[in-house]
Amino acid sequence: GSAESLCYLPILVDKQHVRSSPSWVDASEKHSQCFIKLPDMVASAGFAFGMMERRLKAEVYHSDGEGRAVRLLAHFFACLGRAEEAAVLWSQACQDDEAKFGSDHLQTASSCAALAACFDDLGRSEDAEA
Repeated sequence: GSAESLCYLPILVDKQHVRSSPSWVDASEKHSQCFIKLPDMVASAGFAFGMMERRLKAEVYHSDGEGRAVRLLAHFFACLGRAEEAAVLWSQACQDDEAKFGSDHLQTASSCAALAACFDDLGRSEDAEA
């Protein structure tokens, strides 16, 4: 027969952030480390990136959509090639940074440069120059 190819991914579950603990989570501890079995590396990567995205979106939600959390999620999307989603967040970060720090601040320049890079990735170089 064919050998089964599985990927085991270690995860740490923080029970304070889990609505209902799955059966594989040890309910006696605050945190539970376990392994989940996924069919292959692609599924494992998808699971890991999905969990990172959920965590970053939660950070954005809890930060009222401002600051570092927005920039982290924008960077995450840009790294995954999701330039359209990243551009929306970088645009928000540019506006927030300019209002908070002013147009000449390094943080504002950094966020706006990342937005311009997203526009380039989207083939919108005319927007990147603005």
